[in-house]
Amino acid sequence: MSLGFEGFRCDAAYQIPANFWNRLLRDAKSRQPRLCFVAETLGCSAEETRETARAGFDFVFNSSKWWNFHDAWLMAGYNLVRETAPSISFPESHDTVRLAEELHGNVDALKQRYLFSALFSAGVMIPAGFEFGCRKPLHVIHTTPADWAANGIDLTAYIAQVNAIKRDHPVFGEDGPTQFIPCQNRNILLMRKQSARNGGEALLILNMDVRSHQEFYSDHLRHFLPGGVPLHDVSPEYPLEQVHEPFHYALRPGQGIVLVAGKN
Repeated sequence: MSLGFEGFRCDAAYQIPANFWNRLLRDAKSRQPRLCFVAETLGCSAEETRETARAGFDFVFNSSKWWNFHDAWLMAGYNLVRETAPSISFPESHDTVRLAEELHGNVDALKQRYLFSALFSAGVMIPAGFEFGCRKPLHVIHTTPADWAANGIDLTAYIAQVNAIKRDHPVFGEDGPTQFIPCQNRNILLMRKQSARNGGEALLILNMDVRSHQEFYSDHLRHFLPGGVPLHDVSPEYPLEQVHEPFHYALRPGQGIVLVAGKN
């Protein structure tokens, strides 16, 4: 702390007894209340993540990076932990294959995974180089600036726009009540988020297909956001000036439409 560090990522935190973390975190924050402790809880069960979070961690990591957009386990774990500590999503990390390598440089897929990561949970993280589609694996000791290799990808403007959505709309800054809603088009993900703090609501309409357009139709978007207040499109790309109903849109590969209820 005296060296200027204000945040700590605690590796494999679930393998250390909770009473140790509770004592350590309490003592550290008594000296510097602004300290942030993040528990690395990947590879353990949701129950273990919750028990670790109860020691007083400010954040835990979730496993949305490995979600296939269909299975129930992601939301089950999210709901088990979200009232104990907020979570952090990431599209890639130093422990994973670089996403640009895994997706063979598909920019639409990179954008899709970042948008979902940023809007799903309270926090979002990317390692250096994700914004430029770096492909060489990261190493916690041996990676150096010399490993940086330009490949024509630049996501900086897109990431900045997504981060602005997260900053400007508090519903995306907390682990509030969240649902995945069935859609007639199985290639479309519908995610409704609500704020537990101020009642805000939002809907993400995401094309899970990163190679083809997919059609989305709804006669009444109030089926998904029933609050009765105006809807505004705050999408990072191709935002609509007005949201008309019935709503019909052919989403581009990997495209996400972000609708928020209330003031624009």
